[in-house]
Amino acid sequence: MILRLPDPGPSGLARALSQALAEDWSLHVLTVNPEETPMEFLLRRFVVGLPGRGSRDLHALLEADAFRGRRMFLDGLGPATWPRWNTFLREYQHLCRAVPEHRRALFVVPLAGGLAGHAPPREVTIGHRTWRGVVRHLDMLLYAALLLEERAPTLAAAPATLLASTIANVALWDPELAELLTAASPEDMLRPQRILKTLADDRGWTPQVHPGWENGTMDDVSGRPQTHSALLALADPGGILHARLWSAQVSVLLPAVEERRLSLVRRLRHELRTPVHTGYGVVTDPTDLEIGQIAFQLRGRALPAAVYRQVQTLLRVRNALAHGDPVSPAEALSPDLYRDV
Repeated sequence: MILRLPDPGPSGLARALSQALAEDWSLHVLTVNPEETPMEFLLRRFVVGLPGRGSRDLHALLEADAFRGRRMFLDGLGPATWPRWNTFLREYQHLCRAVPEHRRALFVVPLAGGLAGHAPPREVTIGHRTWRGVVRHLDMLLYAALLLEERAPTLAAAPATLLASTIANVALWDPELAELLTAASPEDMLRPQRILKTLADDRGWTPQVHPGWENGTMDDVSGRPQTHSALLALADPGGILHARLWSAQVSVLLPAVEERRLSLVRRLRHELRTPVHTGYGVVTDPTDLEIGQIAFQLRGRALPAAVYRQVQTLLRVRNALAHGDPVSPAEALSPDLYRDV
């Protein structure tokens, strides 16, 4: 089985496969030796004392009791080792067709980055699986929420929801980026450009890097191709990263603004006047007043300063989001958005 992976690929893949297949298979991890040919490597491990006999060694390997039926994950494959293993596996797959399935030794072969483009073609005994479009938005949202709960257990539910939404929109499919973000301050999570640029530098990405699945800078998320946020932090003429941050905030902050607005209307109904004539009709119910209309009517009233502060915070947040702009971390995390004053 050929596993075609981006670079960097998912970490802990061998362990995860071992756990997933534990009821039916025992998956053995073999770290290839670059100093040996595949045949030398396998004979040394499974056919002790067999003298070298050229092509007949492969037949001896197929019949070895220690080799038959074994499931092996090849670790450590790279540009220097893969050509020889590629040749070996092509020859092996032809010969093992004559071996009953329950007696065949199976190889799980992870090929990351550029190697994924040099995989042997599909054959009767060679299957392909590609790690593309595997992580959905909901997967990352749940992962971000779990990370936040682990690292900031005292964080209130509403700000935690905002941070999880932002991390999911920024990290997309990349768990390493999600972990970097959740380890940062809430302010840096909401304004992650510095973290993203550092990650891009660590991975050797520059503004000239073309987005591609093989180099880890592009993947499909929920059915749509997406460019990695760290690459966008270097060059983003389309404002895609800006839109991701805005979208994460809209999904959490607009409902928060609406909840606080209704709460204010209930508490200050005696201060509000209707009907209000607008360009789109007449408002007769105070609960239908927009936050801007409420702010206008409350000007000059003898109300606590905290009420005025909350109304202005709600107004600024609503106006920024309505114009397609994410709000500042200070306002996004303001208690005025999440509780009554």
